[in-house]
Amino acid sequence: MASPETKVYRLRGIPAHLDRLGVTQLIQAFLPNGKLEDITVASLAMSCEFWIRNPTKIATLTLRKLPEVVRIAPAAGEWQLPVLALPKPLILDDKFYGLTPLNEVKESHHQFDCVVISGLASHPMGSWQPRGNDKSFMWIRDKLPELVPNVRFILYGYDTTLVGSNSFQTVADLANNLINELKAGGWSSPSSKELAFLAHSLGGVVLKQLFCMLADSDVSSECILQKTKGAIFFGTPSEGMDIEDIHTMLKDQPNKDALVAEISNRSSFLSSLEERISGIVQLRAMKLNWAYETQKTPTVKLVDGAYGRSGSGTILVSRESATGNRCTSDAASTIQINENHSNMVKFSPGNHIIGPIANTLRNILQNDQGALSQYPERLATLNLPKIPSNIITLANHSSRDIWDLESTIQSLRVHERDERLQQIDESAGCSFEWAFDDSSIGLKKWLQKGDGLYWVSGRPASGKSTFMKFLYHDKRTSQLLHGWYSKAAHVEANFFFHYRGNLIQKSFEGLLRSILSQVLEQAPSTFSLVQAIIQHASQNVPKRREPVTQKKTERVESVIDEHHDRENIQHFANEIWTLPNLQKVLHQVIDQQSMDLDLCIFIDALDEHDGPPEFIAEFLKDIIQPRNSRTRVKILFSSRPWDVFKDVFPDCPGFQIHQHTDNDIRELCTHVINSECPASQELFQLVEEIVKRAKGVFLWVKLVLQELSKIAASAPLGRNTEALSGELRVALQNLPDDLVEYFSTIVERIPQSFRREAFCLLEVVAKGDGVYLADVPKILGCLNFSHYSELEQILENLDERTPEQWATLLRTYTGGLIEIQKPPKCKLQLLHQTTVDFVQLPEFKNIVLRSGAHATSDNGHTFLVKLILLKPLEDEYGDYGAKLDLLFHANYSEKTTGRSLYSFFSDVSTFEARGIYSSCISGGLLPSHLKFTSPFQLAFNAHLRLFIEDALQSESSFISKSTNCWAQFVFDALYDGLATYEEALQMIELLATHGSSR
Repeated sequence: MASPETKVYRLRGIPAHLDRLGVTQLIQAFLPNGKLEDITVASLAMSCEFWIRNPTKIATLTLRKLPEVVRIAPAAGEWQLPVLALPKPLILDDKFYGLTPLNEVKESHHQFDCVVISGLASHPMGSWQPRGNDKSFMWIRDKLPELVPNVRFILYGYDTTLVGSNSFQTVADLANNLINELKAGGWSSPSSKELAFLAHSLGGVVLKQLFCMLADSDVSSECILQKTKGAIFFGTPSEGMDIEDIHTMLKDQPNKDALVAEISNRSSFLSSLEERISGIVQLRAMKLNWAYETQKTPTVKLVDGAYGRSGSGTILVSRESATGNRCTSDAASTIQINENHSNMVKFSPGNHIIGPIANTLRNILQNDQGALSQYPERLATLNLPKIPSNIITLANHSSRDIWDLESTIQSLRVHERDERLQQIDESAGCSFEWAFDDSSIGLKKWLQKGDGLYWVSGRPASGKSTFMKFLYHDKRTSQLLHGWYSKAAHVEANFFFHYRGNLIQKSFEGLLRSILSQVLEQAPSTFSLVQAIIQHASQNVPKRREPVTQKKTERVESVIDEHHDRENIQHFANEIWTLPNLQKVLHQVIDQQSMDLDLCIFIDALDEHDGPPEFIAEFLKDIIQPRNSRTRVKILFSSRPWDVFKDVFPDCPGFQIHQHTDNDIRELCTHVINSECPASQELFQLVEEIVKRAKGVFLWVKLVLQELSKIAASAPLGRNTEALSGELRVALQNLPDDLVEYFSTIVERIPQSFRREAFCLLEVVAKGDGVYLADVPKILGCLNFSHYSELEQILENLDERTPEQWATLLRTYTGGLIEIQKPPKCKLQLLHQTTVDFVQLPEFKNIVLRSGAHATSDNGHTFLVKLILLKPLEDEYGDYGAKLDLLFHANYSEKTTGRSLYSFFSDVSTFEARGIYSSCISGGLLPSHLKFTSPFQLAFNAHLRLFIEDALQSESSFISKSTNCWAQFVFDALYDGLATYEEALQMIELLATHGSSR
């Protein structure tokens, strides 16, 4: 056991009001004959518990004496220190797993966060400290905050133990864990700070995998990537590592064939990862820097029964591998550190390399494309092509003050506010009429006379959202509510959380903005309540936009002016409507004394809030608390019956929707059995058990009946009915109740030989709009469609089957996760929104493809590009829609995979040569900006930056030699929303740099 002073400990659960002296006094009581000088608190900062209403602090410290619990069980790694005055014990540990903030930054100065990730077989804290017994210094904690101010530095710790490990975790597992930690830390929230990373060795590999998973994931996950400014990688291999000594040491341990195998030189995983990450980083304007070692590292050797690095030296990660060969092509992005692989991040207080690293980090955090107003002078010096008149209009310089009622509502009300409500299916027939007729559920009484909360609970796919839409739109609801204090101003606001939507549709900020915008719309007199807060918040935000200084290139300025006019309100809104200001405005409304206001809020899918359920539950509980106010608030909400909600709302009136749908489930069972397996009396015997286990989840019932019907239908004629009944009952018992677990079980049952087909089909249906059963052969053809010149060959080799045969094959490949709508078109769709959730998981690709995931670079957007090229045009509008879809999916293929489509089109100079869309290129219906005839026109029109750069590498003069007006296509991309103003201007600059005069 190391002596106390040679180890750094972490203390969690510290009350937020304590300073370092207070922490020292708190710990002193646990040390035998302890004195204040026995404790050194090196750092004290608020925890990263973004969603906790009363967060605590975390300290890093060293101890000259140890608490009794530590001396009794020194290897435990974590110890509880109970304090009578605190509701929960302090937690002392030496593992540092999870997130550990290393410094405190004032909120008014807090601009960035920097997450620090250690490497293989390393300690999250110790790997960044100098060797030796003195553990008082850690350069990231003690030096970087001084050199790079306004940045909060945070350690991320995870278990990468080698010797004695039973873990078979992979790089993808580690990256997914980090994603979950970042979400829990609040970086998927719109109000979170921008991010940078420092990563050593394996930590850098995990970070690269994280970037790849985030790029092709759900909206909240991608938000983390959007906030990432860049990273410094220390000794991170981009090629396989020579770690034969570690292979020998691990013998038959499971991590030898998992994590270690992925980073060894026996695997192509690292090179594939490097290729993807380069494109993703470039498209998102992130800045990466690469540090490499220039000393050999001792190999692992067995000495006296113990392994240690005492063998002959080896270059563990070469400069070429550590920099991805950028040491020659982009030397400015690299940093040489004259140490071995382990010591290259162990800096002493006076180490000269800390300064250059701090400077590099500052450059990353300041890596901004800059305000648009900086562009005119720079672009005016270029040979700028003429901007199409149909794109640019002169700005209308308004002198109107921004913050009147209308503009305030506009700034709060996001475009997607009511989108989710519109997407939910209408209730059928007399569904949910019982809600007004059944007095036992108390809904009618609560609407008319109740207060506080009313909770509609139910499992996923049990009809909660459809019920909430029915209730919100039913005129009886409004009539009952209006009877409640009828003289008061009355507001019925709604928010339907939508986890598959964008960030504003599932965030706490989105909820507040939606409610406040509806309050102002329905009760305009409340505007007077919020004006003071807006005026205070907007003191440093200009009320009128000053026109851009007139210099040199008016055409560039007109682009900028139009951008400013379009974005003016929203830009200021993002600065004003921060989470604290939104909360202030809401409390101003519910605490006001100026008018009688009745506010009833309908909130659907509380469980789809993109944050901890405890947070959103406590919020609801807080705002309906009795207060001395003339605003009366009541909330009707729906959610899954999670334990956390039951704990927070133990006595809340409401009902469980599945308790009222049993008869509907029975009818569904009868219908499915009669249509799928009418002769099976054995299935009918299971109906009551299915109803009991279903708990109102219709999707679960359909999946179960499909599974059991297959078993019954495959039973040989004359088989003993008792044996069949037993087999069906066992199968039913083995099926999981949770839908996501069910989906994983379904995927696991798909034969490995069909997994590529399953991945392709599920990705296409999840990311496409308008995919049909007739498309299935072409979708499968995309798996072998590697070059555009193969188009005719792919079409000739497509399988020919009947629609019934394709439907059967589709079920075989996807396990029934894709369903077919009714003829004649037979549109394909995922079974349910929960299935969409499953396909959008960051780890979905790894779940389906397992070890083959890194060998597959295509995703749904890439497959859809190929599918559109394979499909014939079916109507007079098909050319227009197909080409817009082609542009969209080509653009998102680059953004989400980091891979260019140049190699796919590289052997074709024109589309006419292959006959693609030849019938519609000159068609009258097609807008001029969609009449591209070559892959290069497509690339500019879809804003395929990686494609164009690959093309320039292949032929640097293709732009200057061409007679095309490339700028037209750039501004077409802007017109179609495929490029931002900044990106379009950067592309114009690229054209000018490469000699385009058009």
